[in-house]
Amino acid sequence: MVAYGTHGDVYPFIALAKALRQEGCHIAFATLPQYRPLVETVGASFVEMVPDSLLASYCASTAAWSAQDGLNTFFDDVLSPLVRPVCDLLVRTGNEYRLVLASVLALGARIAYDVKPFSLVTVCPYPVFFQSIQLPPVQPRVRLGALAVGAVQRTMLRGLDVLTNALVGPPERASRLVISPAASLWKRRLAQRIVLAVGDAALGPAINAVRAEHGLPPVRRVLDRALFSPRNILALFPEWFAPPQADWPSHTVVSSFQDLGDARQAPSPALCEFLSRGDKPVVFTFGSCKQHNASLFATAAAVLLRLNKRGVFVTRNAADIPARLPDFIFHATFEPFPYLFRHAALVVHHAGVGTCADALRAGVPQLLVPFTYDQPDNATRLQRLGVGKIVAPGLFTEEVVAERMQSLLQSAHVRQSCARYAGLLDRQEAENPAVRQILQWLASEQASDFQK
Repeated sequence: MVAYGTHGDVYPFIALAKALRQEGCHIAFATLPQYRPLVETVGASFVEMVPDSLLASYCASTAAWSAQDGLNTFFDDVLSPLVRPVCDLLVRTGNEYRLVLASVLALGARIAYDVKPFSLVTVCPYPVFFQSIQLPPVQPRVRLGALAVGAVQRTMLRGLDVLTNALVGPPERASRLVISPAASLWKRRLAQRIVLAVGDAALGPAINAVRAEHGLPPVRRVLDRALFSPRNILALFPEWFAPPQADWPSHTVVSSFQDLGDARQAPSPALCEFLSRGDKPVVFTFGSCKQHNASLFATAAAVLLRLNKRGVFVTRNAADIPARLPDFIFHATFEPFPYLFRHAALVVHHAGVGTCADALRAGVPQLLVPFTYDQPDNATRLQRLGVGKIVAPGLFTEEVVAERMQSLLQSAHVRQSCARYAGLLDRQEAENPAVRQILQWLASEQASDFQK
């Protein structure tokens, strides 16, 4: 397995590793050093790729979580630097394994396959990566003028940034670029061409530089042609969350979310004691690695006071938390979300896919504050399901948040939708279709080897 990123990016793979170990599979797991203890807890062998400092420095950046600059920062500081290490690792070792399960973020995996083919499965927890004209994914904002292109093109793209801000609004107040499936076909095609061009400008240089080192020709339309395995793709989300489209890669298998289960840490005694003291609280969390949240939590504290609600603030950064918290607010540095969310009245979060899945499991309403990355797309899908509402980061004010929270808490329709999808997810995860599919692929590979 090859996966990296924040907790929401890596935990689904650790959950897969845990389930596959229970089926008797040997797992070598290449990831960042901070995940080594959990990898080894589920019985997998840890393989180090890069130092821990790469993710730490990225998470500390204010730009990493900006609605305007977050995607650029992720391209430049995480995805691009890891192309070569992933490629080198799999060129050396890919054929040693019966199957290689690589995150769609591990861009070097497809290059390694093109150098020396092996049994590669691209595993994608994020629907936003599946480009479609029929049902276009919702895109995050990106600073076009900062992309790695020539001076003339950069000037033109800066002008396009200004035009987009004028038409759509500033990114902090309009963090989502939504192309309706009901829009004219030419509009949907144009939108897709723009998305593919942005992918080429942002990721093409790093991908094609490594391809050139191995004597491979450059590739264009990297979001279409350089991310996924040509053999097998496993989507780690259910069909009702992101319905497969006819223009997705035909070899895509849609499964379900993944849950770590008992591999997660236990809730702290302090949290359990707080939860036992009163009504269900409202949980506020803005990402496992996100920092610089002081204004968000200050607003959250004002909203709780205004609505006479209890709250739990989850962040590892003590500087984010208002001084002298009242006793109706509990600060947690880290707690198991499945447990916490089951005891919550509402969850306010950033719409990272892992947090979305945990809130869906708990059947709890969600107020979604998408900043960047896959978050705008995830948030839109949850809003369409009727389990949550969206508020843009720049509109996260006491008045707006209080109104949206009240609306969610008082809605019978939202409660019914939450219960419905919690039940669907519970039944699907009991069957674990992702693991069943992987075992089928393993059996197919074994049969192929026997025939040889």
